[in-house]
Amino acid sequence: MAVAQRDNVRSNERKIIPPPLPDRQVVPVHNGGPDNAKIIPLPVKLTTLPVQIKPPVPFIVVKKEPPIMLPLPKAVPVSPSLRVLKIPVNRIRRNAEQPRKRFSEGELKQLGKSLVQDGQNDPIEVLEVFDDPSADYELIKGERRWRSAQAIGMLTLDAIVRTREEVPDKKTQHRRCFIADFHHAEYSKLEIALALKTEYDQGATMEELCAICGKSIAWVSSHLALTTLCPELLKLLDPTLPRSQQLSFSIAWRIARLPLNRQMEVHEGVLKVKGTRLQLLKVKELVLAINPGKPRGRLRKPSDYCRNLQVVIPRALADSLTAEGYADDVFTSLLENHGPEEINLMLRHLAGTIQKFSALEQRIRKAQSLLVPKK
Repeated sequence: MAVAQRDNVRSNERKIIPPPLPDRQVVPVHNGGPDNAKIIPLPVKLTTLPVQIKPPVPFIVVKKEPPIMLPLPKAVPVSPSLRVLKIPVNRIRRNAEQPRKRFSEGELKQLGKSLVQDGQNDPIEVLEVFDDPSADYELIKGERRWRSAQAIGMLTLDAIVRTREEVPDKKTQHRRCFIADFHHAEYSKLEIALALKTEYDQGATMEELCAICGKSIAWVSSHLALTTLCPELLKLLDPTLPRSQQLSFSIAWRIARLPLNRQMEVHEGVLKVKGTRLQLLKVKELVLAINPGKPRGRLRKPSDYCRNLQVVIPRALADSLTAEGYADDVFTSLLENHGPEEINLMLRHLAGTIQKFSALEQRIRKAQSLLVPKK
């Protein structure tokens, strides 16, 4: 009885399976019971630290809806000390007396790209208005930025709001606008002339206009003269015209010195001459014949003309040496690609140049022979 009891205890001990160790795994054998389980060591020890697994982020499909346009506030303060506000672009109107009338589409696109990439570095200047239901502010300066903002769809612009004490009337507003745009964006000659005329009619002196533009009295006077041109010639100052059709500034202000009924006559006479320098000489000749008088500006001294001779003669020699080095096929191409009228005109110019320089040589030799040598 004792022996049988001891055998039963041993059989029970054999059926007890030890718990798996941290570095072991219990693998059951197929068709075997607990007695046939094998303990196989793992190649890597299992960690006893709990592993935290983040729950997956749910993927939500959002249907794209058009943005809801909330009403913008009238103005959002940016810098109270400078009265800089964020103003809705669509509540700003342009100044009807803005001197600048022409805006390059390419420049506006470039400026708009800069506003997107770099932001608005300088605020525009506006004046609050109360007589327009469609606008709350009127531009003083910054129309190019305002137009660019409209083109790229910006909703607001930083703006300095000027008071009526700072800008009491249209005269002050025009001058602020003219000064700001003149030094930041190039005006056309006609735009400068009309802006100067407006300032002059409002009481500005020539000295004040010179100070505004940083130019001489001669520069201001020549631009003011453009406003006395006849309408037909004013149209030829449009910078959007082809260059061959535009009236040059140096010819325009000289014709403007003539009465209105003689301006087109002189212009037609100038067009008969080919070449910019020859046209300039022709207009001087015609203007002097119609309107004789003392030459404008300071009196020229002989030393002034001596400097001209020292420039003209070497330059003519250099040009002739350059043409002398051309191959024969250049002159063949000249005859093939230009009509007889142009060739004959070129030959007349060449003959005239030879004649004039021969006469110039004789005058220099004559002066040389009359010069009494100093003792």
